[in-house]
Amino acid sequence: MAGRSPQVLFLVFLIAAVPSCLSLSLIEGHYHTWWSVVQLPRKDVLDMLPKNMPHRNFTLQKPNLEGLKNGMHPVVLELGTEIRTGPVFPAFLQATFTEFKFEIPWVIQAGKSTPTVYKYIIYTNSSFESFSTKEFYNLNSAAIKMNMSSDSYFMQYKNTDSVLRAKFQSQAAKFSPASTFKYFTVYQQVMSQDWFGDANPKTYTCANHHYDFSTTKVKPAAMHLTVSNGLLPPKFPTNKVITTLGLNHPLGTAEVYTTFKLTIPHGC
Repeated sequence: MAGRSPQVLFLVFLIAAVPSCLSLSLIEGHYHTWWSVVQLPRKDVLDMLPKNMPHRNFTLQKPNLEGLKNGMHPVVLELGTEIRTGPVFPAFLQATFTEFKFEIPWVIQAGKSTPTVYKYIIYTNSSFESFSTKEFYNLNSAAIKMNMSSDSYFMQYKNTDSVLRAKFQSQAAKFSPASTFKYFTVYQQVMSQDWFGDANPKTYTCANHHYDFSTTKVKPAAMHLTVSNGLLPPKFPTNKVITTLGLNHPLGTAEVYTTFKLTIPHGC
């Protein structure tokens, strides 16, 4: 533990003090983000699933989603900023930071029927948040250069050529309740699933974000995304423009303001 900051040491104590058998909400936060579905060939997504977790095999459930093409599987990108996020107490551990998530939903562990989300990678602009994500939630995470504006998103890995750029075109003048958009249900399904990572392949725990969808505000937005090699899974398309429609269409992209509670890790 030598060299760790007081915030890290306190968070270690806080996690240890809460019984691991309980799925209690440890962290709360506000979230401004774009949620986007990208369809990839199912065989390529299968190759992205963990292969090195002892005695655990994973496959993909076929979700029944309007707009999902034959032979394809949805992956979800979260491009956002978490605001005043952290333990309910003490408040000094709460922080605002930019965060990107690459997620594969509808993952099934052999012998089980409940789908989960595999969080392949999380990027953040905070070394502390990256450490916490990996240490306590077993998620692959790295702190990199990031910037989010009102209509764009940028990431760069350690001054290399590994870059992600996204541009968003809002398709509404103002935010509306999420219930206004029938196609928002895909995100409610995904964001309600337990999720796991494999930073340590010998550890298999899950957690869950409990979003308050009753107060969530949404705007449809078209997305134009380009990614170079090295940031996302090898089978993800690189050096080409990926375009998505807005939430007025099935599997469309949404700009989202929401709040959440995050459970402590639990067995799954």
